[in-house]
Amino acid sequence: MSGRPASFARRLSALDPRLLDVALAVALGVGTSLWEVPELGKGRPADAQSLALTALVNAPLALRRRAPFTVLVVSTSAALLYHLLGHHPGLNSIGPLLALAEQLAAERDAAARRAVTRERVRIARELHDVVAHHGHTPTRPARRSPPRALTCRVTCMEVIFGRCTSGQTRSPKPAPTPCVPVVAPFRRAARMSG
Repeated sequence: MSGRPASFARRLSALDPRLLDVALAVALGVGTSLWEVPELGKGRPADAQSLALTALVNAPLALRRRAPFTVLVVSTSAALLYHLLGHHPGLNSIGPLLALAEQLAAERDAAARRAVTRERVRIARELHDVVAHHGHTPTRPARRSPPRALTCRVTCMEVIFGRCTSGQTRSPKPAPTPCVPVVAPFRRAARMSG
């Protein structure tokens, strides 16, 4: 018995999310409209106005992934009008909540992207500082012999990637990453030159 729900959930997750949003909007609209008719005595009776407002609350949910803020505003405004006009107090509340949840998810994703961008900028600045501080050594006057200049370049590359040839880190904080394979050709050339 437990295999059927899991199988159904797997098939449902394989569907296009936009199709699921349309199905959700239709199901909520139809379900709310059908619920509204037999529940007489709870607010104004169902009429064309309440059905139109129910459609206006739930239909935008079909676009909730494309324009979450617009859907939130339209759905919430229609639900507010529905309740202010005295219609059933318990209906048309799920649509705005789903729109709000989608808007919050979009804002959370945007905040995560901004945090990643800030971290990348921070790393780039630190890398720039390391290169600017240690990178001036290879560009000293030509009176140095090429092996010395190449050794300085290897040292700079190893500082950038976190380790020195002696195994000691030169930065104040130890870097957890070992030398990457990019440094190996420089190290070989420096050792071969003497």
